Amino acid sequence: MKKRNKLNLNGVVVINKPQGLSSNKVLQEVKHLFNAQKAGHTGTLDPMATGVLPICFGRATKIAQYLLDSDKEYMATIKLGVETDSGDTEGQIISESKQIPSLGESLIEKILSKFRGKIEQVPPMFSALKYNGQPLYKLARAGEKVEIKPRNINIYKLELKSFAEDNIKILVKCSKGTYIRSLAIDIGRELGCGGHLIELDRVASGPFNIQQAFELENLKSLSLGQKIDTINHVEKVFEDKPIYYLAENLKDDLLKRGKLPVKLELDGVVRIYSDDIFIAIAEFDQGKLKNKKFFEQDIFISE
Repeated sequence: MKKRNKLNLNGVVVINKPQGLSSNKVLQEVKHLFNAQKAGHTGTLDPMATGVLPICFGRATKIAQYLLDSDKEYMATIKLGVETDSGDTEGQIISESKQIPSLGESLIEKILSKFRGKIEQVPPMFSALKYNGQPLYKLARAGEKVEIKPRNINIYKLELKSFAEDNIKILVKCSKGTYIRSLAIDIGRELGCGGHLIELDRVASGPFNIQQAFELENLKSLSLGQKIDTINHVEKVFEDKPIYYLAENLKDDLLKRGKLPVKLELDGVVRIYSDDIFIAIAEFDQGKLKNKKFFEQDIFISE
């Protein structure tokens, strides 16, 4: 059977990751479905988690780090009275308590208020973070205990959505590096009964939200042309950034020489346009060009 030639695609498709699949498994399925030459995901979701998983194709993989660094939003359900070593349903129970406080909005709000804004958070042992070159989850599985340093994070929004006798459902908007499993553990401890995460749904990642996400099963039923229509242009990732229209006489300096001979009144990340076409994303520091990335205009790039 003759192999299909891989397609040189360029852009971002947003997947609603199903429960039970690893992020890498979803990536491989999407790469196969689109017959793509190159693809990469932009932030791991645990197998138990669901929700927004942006997949970058081709040259769009150059902006994967930008999406990794972007803010995220989650809907999470915490079960109280049981704490696990991983902070979720995948781990071993390490403590149980029948002394769950009588829950009410005022009590829960008092606890949640302690975690809003800029705080320090200790990542879970079951994570891919490294300690002396070793992933923490490997040390945890070997029964080793190490002191994990807290990290600075920012929780922009923490809202109570619902609660029952032994669980609470929260909406969290947070900075990169935030572990919702750690948040579940910390909230349970503040309530004095322990807790762990039983549901986690990522509802937004950077500029993408769950309404824009496609189910894997639905993608399987589409023709290749219809699948390609689901791909977002790279510029979508930077739609909140200001636009700078590059003068015609500076275009070759940027595109061919990768630098600008003049200092521009720009600061931070901007979208660069030439002839009304998005050509690059660039970072300036007090008018001086620091970094730049160029992008193709087409979703499908013919060889």
